[in-house]
Amino acid sequence: MVHKRDVRGLIQALNGGEICFYLPDQDYGRVKCEFVPFFAVGQTATTTGSLLFAKEANCETVFLASIKTATGYKIKVVPGLENFPSGDDKEDVTRMNKMIASLVLEAPEQYLWKHKRFKTRPSKEDPSLYI
Repeated sequence: MVHKRDVRGLIQALNGGEICFYLPDQDYGRVKCEFVPFFAVGQTATTTGSLLFAKEANCETVFLASIKTATGYKIKVVPGLENFPSGDDKEDVTRMNKMIASLVLEAPEQYLWKHKRFKTRPSKEDPSLYI
C-alpha cells in the first residue's frame, strides 16, 4: 500500500513494475485540479494527479471497471487514452472524465455516488450541491 499523499512512492512503485490503482474520480479538493464536466455537472473538481503519474512513471495507463454480476464480479479493462497526457491538462482530464462516465453508465446503480464527487465548487461562494 502506498499512502494517498506519497506521490514519490507511487511513482517508484510504478517504475518498479508494480501494478497500482489510482482513483481519479474522487474529489481531492482544489489543489492540483481542473474544473471540468463530469456527467451533468459542468464544473467538477478533477485531479490532475493521473497526468503526473502517466508522465513521470514508466507505465501504461488503463481504465478499470468492476461490475457485479449474478455470478460474481466482472473486471473490464479499457486501454488508456491516446496522447495522454497531451500537455493540455484541462482537455486531458475532460477526456478522462468522459471515459470514466462511460464506464459508470454500464452499471450506474453500482457507482459509489455517496462519496460526494461534486463537493468542491469552483468558487467558495458557490452553493453546495449536497443538502
